[in-house]
Amino acid sequence: MELPVTNAKRAIRFYRDVFQWNIHEEGYDQQFDGIERVYFFNKGNFRGSLNLVRKDQFFDMSAAATSSLLGDDVTIKEQQWRPLLGATSSFAVEDMDETLEKIVNGGGRIFHDFCTLFFQGNLTDNY
Repeated sequence: MELPVTNAKRAIRFYRDVFQWNIHEEGYDQQFDGIERVYFFNKGNFRGSLNLVRKDQFFDMSAAATSSLLGDDVTIKEQQWRPLLGATSSFAVEDMDETLEKIVNGGGRIFHDFCTLFFQGNLTDNY
Protein backbone atom coordinates (compact mmCIF):
# COMPACT_ATOMS: atom_id res chain seq x y z
CA MET A 1 0.00 0.00 0.00
CA GLU A 2 1.29 3.46 -0.89
CA LEU A 3 -0.17 6.49 0.87
CA PRO A 4 0.65 10.03 -0.31
CA VAL A 5 1.40 12.50 2.50
CA THR A 6 2.48 16.15 2.60
CA ASN A 7 3.85 16.17 6.16
CA ALA A 8 5.93 13.07 6.86
CA LYS A 9 6.54 13.73 10.55
CA ARG A 10 2.83 14.13 11.32
CA ALA A 11 1.84 11.18 9.11
CA ILE A 12 4.40 8.89 10.75
CA ARG A 13 3.12 9.84 14.21
CA PHE A 14 -0.53 9.45 13.12
CA TYR A 15 -0.24 6.01 11.49
CA ARG A 16 2.06 4.73 14.23
CA ASP A 17 -0.36 5.84 16.96
CA VAL A 18 -3.57 4.71 15.24
CA PHE A 19 -2.48 1.45 13.57
CA GLN A 20 0.77 0.63 15.44
CA TRP A 21 2.75 0.50 12.19
CA ASN A 22 6.55 0.19 12.33
CA ILE A 23 7.75 3.09 10.18
CA HIS A 24 11.30 3.88 9.07
CA GLU A 25 11.56 7.53 10.18
CA GLU A 26 14.59 8.50 8.12
CA GLY A 27 12.98 7.67 4.80
CA TYR A 28 14.69 7.28 1.46
CA ASP A 29 15.13 9.69 -1.42
CA GLN A 30 12.78 8.84 -4.26
CA GLN A 31 13.63 9.06 -7.92
CA PHE A 32 10.08 9.30 -9.28
CA ASP A 33 8.64 12.66 -10.31
CA GLY A 34 6.27 14.03 -7.71
CA ILE A 35 7.53 11.91 -4.80
CA GLU A 36 10.22 13.55 -2.67
CA ARG A 37 10.85 10.85 -0.07
CA VAL A 38 9.55 7.39 0.83
CA TYR A 39 8.99 6.08 4.36
CA PHE A 40 8.50 2.32 4.47
CA PHE A 41 6.22 0.76 7.07
CA ASN A 42 5.12 -2.69 8.16
CA LYS A 43 3.02 -4.50 10.68
CA GLY A 44 3.36 -8.26 10.52
CA ASN A 45 3.01 -9.27 6.87
CA PHE A 46 1.43 -5.94 5.93
CA ARG A 47 3.90 -3.60 4.18
CA GLY A 48 3.75 -0.29 2.39
CA SER A 49 5.07 3.23 2.21
CA LEU A 50 4.18 6.79 3.04
CA ASN A 51 5.16 8.82 -0.02
CA LEU A 52 6.05 12.45 0.66
CA VAL A 53 4.61 14.63 -2.11
CA ARG A 54 4.36 18.37 -2.63
CA LYS A 55 1.03 19.94 -1.73
CA ASP A 56 0.37 20.73 -5.39
CA GLN A 57 0.69 16.99 -6.14
CA PHE A 58 -1.73 15.97 -3.38
CA PHE A 59 -5.45 15.33 -3.78
CA ASP A 60 -7.03 16.61 -0.57
CA MET A 61 -9.82 14.18 0.34
CA SER A 62 -10.76 16.41 3.27
CA ALA A 63 -11.55 19.31 0.94
CA ALA A 64 -13.35 16.99 -1.47
CA ALA A 65 -15.47 15.57 1.33
CA THR A 66 -16.33 19.02 2.63
CA SER A 67 -17.37 20.34 -0.77
CA SER A 68 -19.21 17.14 -1.56
CA LEU A 69 -21.16 17.12 1.68
CA LEU A 70 -21.73 20.86 2.05
CA GLY A 71 -22.49 22.19 -1.42
CA ASP A 72 -24.29 25.51 -1.69
CA ASP A 73 -26.85 24.68 -4.36
CA VAL A 74 -27.87 21.18 -3.30
CA THR A 75 -29.28 19.92 -0.01
CA ILE A 76 -27.08 17.99 2.41
CA LYS A 77 -29.08 14.81 1.77
CA GLU A 78 -28.49 15.05 -1.98
CA GLN A 79 -24.81 15.90 -1.45
CA GLN A 80 -24.22 12.77 0.64
CA TRP A 81 -24.64 10.65 -2.48
CA ARG A 82 -22.21 12.61 -4.68
CA PRO A 83 -19.19 10.40 -5.41
CA LEU A 84 -15.77 11.49 -4.19
CA LEU A 85 -12.66 11.09 -6.31
CA GLY A 86 -9.35 9.79 -5.00
CA ALA A 87 -7.70 6.68 -3.71
CA THR A 88 -9.62 4.49 -1.29
CA SER A 89 -7.77 2.40 1.26
CA SER A 90 -9.33 -0.25 3.48
CA PHE A 91 -7.96 -1.26 6.87
CA ALA A 92 -8.98 -4.24 8.98
CA VAL A 93 -9.15 -3.32 12.66
CA GLU A 94 -10.06 -5.24 15.80
CA ASP A 95 -12.32 -2.55 17.30
CA MET A 96 -13.92 0.05 15.02
CA ASP A 97 -15.03 2.41 17.81
CA GLU A 98 -11.59 2.38 19.44
CA THR A 99 -9.89 2.98 16.08
CA LEU A 100 -12.22 5.85 15.18
CA GLU A 101 -11.45 7.43 18.56
CA LYS A 102 -7.70 7.08 17.90
CA ILE A 103 -8.15 8.67 14.47
CA VAL A 104 -9.90 11.71 15.94
CA ASN A 105 -7.47 11.96 18.87
CA GLY A 106 -4.58 11.77 16.39
CA GLY A 107 -5.85 14.75 14.39
CA GLY A 108 -7.82 12.89 11.71
CA ARG A 109 -11.44 13.59 10.87
CA ILE A 110 -14.28 11.18 10.19
CA PHE A 111 -16.17 12.49 7.18
CA HIS A 112 -18.38 9.49 6.47
CA ASP A 113 -19.85 7.14 9.06
CA PHE A 114 -19.01 3.49 8.78
CA CYS A 115 -21.52 1.01 7.47
CA THR A 116 -22.28 -1.76 9.95
CA LEU A 117 -22.93 -4.25 7.16
CA PHE A 118 -19.40 -4.00 5.80
CA PHE A 119 -17.71 -2.52 8.89
CA GLN A 120 -16.43 0.31 6.72
CA GLY A 121 -15.47 3.84 7.74
CA ASN A 122 -13.82 6.68 5.85
CA LEU A 123 -11.17 8.97 7.26
CA THR A 124 -8.94 11.75 6.15
CA ASP A 125 -5.58 12.22 7.79
CA ASN A 126 -4.77 15.69 6.38
CA TYR A 127 -1.09 14.85 5.95
